[in-house]
This record gives sequence, structure tokens and C-alpha cells, in this order.
Amino acid sequence: HTLLKILSGVFLALTLLNTTFHITRHLGRYTVPCQQRQIIRIILVPTVFAIFSFLSVLSYDASIYLRPLAEIYESIGIPAIFMLYIYYIYPDNHSWREILDQFEAQDKRGDFIAGTNLAWFKRTCVSVFQYPLSKTISSIVEIATQGAGVYCINSLEPRYAHLWCEIINIAAIVLAVPHIVRFERRMKEHIDTKHQPVAKLWTFKGFVFLQFVQLILFGLLNGQTFNPTAYVTFDDLYYGIPATITCIEAWIFTGVFIWSFSSTEYTPGS
Repeated sequence: HTLLKILSGVFLALTLLNTTFHITRHLGRYTVPCQQRQIIRIILVPTVFAIFSFLSVLSYDASIYLRPLAEIYESIGIPAIFMLYIYYIYPDNHSWREILDQFEAQDKRGDFIAGTNLAWFKRTCVSVFQYPLSKTISSIVEIATQGAGVYCINSLEPRYAHLWCEIINIAAIVLAVPHIVRFERRMKEHIDTKHQPVAKLWTFKGFVFLQFVQLILFGLLNGQTFNPTAYVTFDDLYYGIPATITCIEAWIFTGVFIWSFSSTEYTPGS
């Protein structure tokens, strides 16, 4: 447990350094606030996970309540990248009414956007923005059922809340992410390539996907493939090791984000 505390603390510190440097760079070139606000929200996601993961390593008893809180913030990142794409297409619009009106007919250059219509855009918005709501509800249910002793993270039996929370989470993310991917593909000709929209989407998705898969794998394999030893306790396997891995992943992805969510495109005069 002591080793896990040291490792998670070191990688949290490195993650904070990466994020502080990155945000400072954006704030120093804060020339397009509507876009950069979304970027800052996104690049904070790994850092929030690292902070809550470190706290989880410090206190295994609190761990079951901390991770759902980090996941609530993660759910904000999904709509943030969608909003970022919208502001790439319409950088001068801050009104939803203006954005919706333009989706019916023209882009900012006055060109007709083939295959795009208001109904499709509204469906995309609903699919994307349901994710924070769904995730918040499932996280509240998870915290409440953990406290009541009926969650059971290592079981997928219907009598425990774990199965139903996972179903909600899977359905919500499967509904949201593909709509963002389709939106980017349909609108890519109207997004300047200097913004690296694909790199932004896939690096952010990479972190979210890793957290999702990691949670499922450790939930299924603990007690089956992974078992306590003289040196590794049950709590180390369930809480400490996954949380430490998340801290390491957060450090890696905050470094990658410095490239994919670069501030150089916002340099005055660029």
C-alpha cells in the first residue's frame, strides 16, 4: 500500500505540472474564449481523475465514493468536445438560436452544408447532452447503493445495483460518442485542419475508453484471475492498483493533450 501511495502521488504531481503548464499556455493566448473554455474543461478531465484516484489510494474506504465523482466530471468532457466542434464551425456565434438557424442553411462562408438539417442536429444534441445527466444519475445510484451495501462491484447479478449502473453507463456512452464521431465526419470540411479535430477526438476518447475498459476488467477479473497474496491485499487489487494505473494514464494523456489541444493556434496574429 505504501508503494502505491508513493507512485500515485508522484504521477499526480507530474500530471498537475503538465496541466498547469498547458492551461497557462492557453490563458496566455486567450484569444478565442468560446473555444478555449471548452478545451480547458477537456484537458482537466485526466487531472480530476488523478486527484480522485490519489485520494482513493490514501483511503480505500472512501474510494468507492470518490470514483463516481470523477466520472461525473468526465461526463462534462463529452459535450465539451461537441461544443468545441460547433465553435470551430461558427466561431463568432454565441447564441444557440443563431447556430440552429445556420445549420438549416449555410455555414459561416455562406456555403450550403449538404446533408445537414436542423432535425439531425437536434437529435445529435440530445444524444450528446443526455450523457452528463445519465452519468450523474448512475453515479448517485452507485454512491447510494454502495452506502446501503447493495452495489457489489465484483458481481453482475441482477439483485445488485452494479449490473444496472453498468447498463446505464454503457447505453449512455454508446449513444453519445458515435454521434460526436458522425458529427465530426459530416462537418469536417467546415473545420479548419489547423484545429486537429480528429486528434482531439481520439486522444480524449482514448482516455475515456481506457477508464471504461479498466473498470470493467478489474471488476470481472478480481477474485477470478487476480487474487490476494502475502504482499497484495484484497483492497490493493480492487482499489489501490487500478487507481495508481489511472494516475499513470493521466500523466501520459495530459502530456499528449499538450499536442492535440495545442495553444499555438491561438497565438495572436496566427
